[in-house]
Amino acid sequence: MITAIFTRARPLWLLFATTLLIAGCSGGGPGGKNGTAVSYTIVEKVADAPYDQVVAGIEAGVKGSNLMIIGEPNYKAMQRMVGRQIRDAKSFFVFRPDLGTQVFENDYNAAAEIPLKILIYDRGDGKTVVRYRKPSSQLANYKNLSGLGDRLDEILANIVNAGIGATGDASAKEVRMTHEVVEKVFAASYDQAVAKIEAAVKGSGLMIIGEPNYKSMQRMVGRQIRDAKKYFVFRPDLGTQVFENDYNAALELPMEILIYDRGDGKTVVRYRKPSVALGNYSGLGGLGKTLDGVIERIVGAAQTSS
Repeated sequence: MITAIFTRARPLWLLFATTLLIAGCSGGGPGGKNGTAVSYTIVEKVADAPYDQVVAGIEAGVKGSNLMIIGEPNYKAMQRMVGRQIRDAKSFFVFRPDLGTQVFENDYNAAAEIPLKILIYDRGDGKTVVRYRKPSSQLANYKNLSGLGDRLDEILANIVNAGIGATGDASAKEVRMTHEVVEKVFAASYDQAVAKIEAAVKGSGLMIIGEPNYKSMQRMVGRQIRDAKKYFVFRPDLGTQVFENDYNAALELPMEILIYDRGDGKTVVRYRKPSVALGNYSGLGGLGKTLDGVIERIVGAAQTSS
């Protein structure tokens, strides 16, 4: 089952991911009807160590930082489901509820940037690559969150260094990239939008492989927020072209759709435009354009006739 491949334990994903991802007011971050270009930085480090050793080191680093691994897509296992063999590759989604406090108080839209994601893969030459989006470069796009971004930079750097240890390149390669955030506002109620989007995902042949419900989980830490959730959507065969061209592009998978109640009877849906995200990588522009159409149809299903 693909959900089992994506998560370490589904209850962990539903329990912890939902306590971190949604903030307190909308409208501050990037996005727009036709999409808004947003710059961010990818950090890459290379370890002179086998994949399993680096994975174990990063897991220990996450534990040592008091973060939690709340999602764990295993790309090699996913590719086996469609008869493909690739080198070892996985991602960790990591975060901690208390670090989300500023997010919750400032901007619902910043939920698009967390949990934090660490991509790890076997380069095939005895070395292991670790890549992640630099939190400060992402959260700088939202009001009052640059300080949190700086703090998360330090935490992630320490985690990755724990994984690489003395075997890796001490210097980090930083690459500046761009994605495009698309925002749609619908007259449909939150529950209507959620039901229609879920049905559209099923109809598209994609699968929902992660589904944090932020409101219910925020209650567990004594917070009241408006209805909000995120869908992680994917299908194993879509990853085949990614791994045939550039393992680095796995940082863009699975695709994410953020949905929240704006508080005025309308519902906001936000996502990263696949063609722009995958257009940063060689040979994947065509796949990105195909996925644009898929995501547009899914999100467009939330539109009502009213």
